[in-house]
Amino acid sequence: MVLAGDALELAALLSGTAGLAAAFPPPLLLPPPTAAQVAAQVAARAAELGLAPPADLAARLLPLVTRRMAPAAAAAGTSRKAGDGGGGSAELAGGLAEVLLQEAVGRLALRCGGDGQGAADAAVEVTLHHTDFGLA
Repeated sequence: MVLAGDALELAALLSGTAGLAAAFPPPLLLPPPTAAQVAAQVAARAAELGLAPPADLAARLLPLVTRRMAPAAAAAGTSRKAGDGGGGSAELAGGLAEVLLQEAVGRLALRCGGDGQGAADAAVEVTLHHTDFGLA
């Protein structure tokens, strides 16, 4: 069995319930992914989907990912100081890769010239470009 969630909330749950902590091994606390890991995840996922991302996509995405993660990281830091456990940056980072990829695929669909009915121009190569991620 696996319990997942904010470290402080899990500690409170396990310590507040008699015997529950004994039923689980010591916690394995994983840090939230870094911006570099999220950028690499976007590139890897795009490749898995057969979208042939540019070879330098992860490196080029790093500043964008860092900017997108900054507000949640700052909020999590403030939240932790307030003692409520925070956790926002980990939650954001976990879903940010998929969000960025979905946004890029939406731009790809527009760039491929779909007719609005699901039919795209067959002559257009369906590969992700830097511009699909809002990069110059």
